[in-house]
Amino acid sequence: MKDELGVIVARHTPRDVPASAEHFQNQFILQRDVLDIMRHDFKQYENKIEEAQRNNSPDQDNLVHIRDAYKVRLSDYDKLYNELKSEFESFKKGETITA
Repeated sequence: MKDELGVIVARHTPRDVPASAEHFQNQFILQRDVLDIMRHDFKQYENKIEEAQRNNSPDQDNLVHIRDAYKVRLSDYDKLYNELKSEFESFKKGETITA
């Protein structure tokens, strides 16, 4: 989507770029940041699982709780990503988008 936005913006002179283009640029940056944080957190969770397996740790309840919380986070991210994608598709079709 970031590349597609670049193509759209390149078609306009700097002062004629739709205001919502900046909205999408900011949203894409935020989405990337959130995804990077989630990747890091998921990797840390994998490390905890590996450590628990190495140590035969009985801390399964905590790991299950963390897993469930991460499933919710991932589901929320997926929902927001799909909403952004749908909003961007509407923008590409020329519909007015309010930021």
